[in-house]
Amino acid sequence: MAKPLVLLVDDDKVYLSLTKRFLELKGYAVKTATDPNGAVKALQHRTFSAALIDLRLCNDTDPSDFSGLDLACRIARFNPLPILLLTKHATYEAAVRALSIHQHGKRLIAEIVLKQHGFDSLFEALESMLLPKKVFISYIHEDATKVKRIYNRLEKAGFKPWMDSYQIKGGTRWQHAIQRAISEADFCVICISQHSEDRRGYYRWEVNAAIELCLQKTDDDIFVIPVRLDASAIKTEALKPFQWINLYEPRGIDRLLEALRAGGQRYLHPGD
Repeated sequence: MAKPLVLLVDDDKVYLSLTKRFLELKGYAVKTATDPNGAVKALQHRTFSAALIDLRLCNDTDPSDFSGLDLACRIARFNPLPILLLTKHATYEAAVRALSIHQHGKRLIAEIVLKQHGFDSLFEALESMLLPKKVFISYIHEDATKVKRIYNRLEKAGFKPWMDSYQIKGGTRWQHAIQRAISEADFCVICISQHSEDRRGYYRWEVNAAIELCLQKTDDDIFVIPVRLDASAIKTEALKPFQWINLYEPRGIDRLLEALRAGGQRYLHPGD
């Protein structure tokens, strides 16, 4: 799998060079530009995972310079890629206002990163923005109360969990909705309990569908994550090869979050 490619746009050539080198050491491919026209030209010729743009792109000493924000608006008209805004000005109102701008129903700027916080801060923001986040949760309805707590924790941690009782609206063809959610998921969390292991029906189909998709992944990918809601033994043979997580233990949910983040890292940076 190719390295994720990001576009870095800044008129400060020293910062541009240092940031490019840092991100490449972290597993990214980086294309640079020093002006808006160069950035747009690059975007028209290659597919990028994200753009990192300096807020005062043309004149860092001019408080009225919104060239980076203007470029972000220009990009959003033809390319929906996520954008990080870079700035040295912690209290700069234009940067704060940028977070409230929406285009095509979504926020224009995903995050603002202060340059003085260092490269690690930039890397963490970029990783958080690009890591796979769609989590399909398979469970039986007797366990809904416990599973909703998992859903809420995943959502707070920045993931996009999918649970039928939340996502399927009235009048929806629910079987189609579930099939689509599994096929689009980055991870499938299979909730196991004393109620589920002898259950037939659609829950069993969900488990098998997740395992079938897992066969299309590499051996190092994390996709199917069995989680035990109680101390019941895992009887489903197809789930036994996967390392499970005991959600009922004190650090259970933390271990699940760690597994999801590790899976995302493997997807973004294969072979690391």
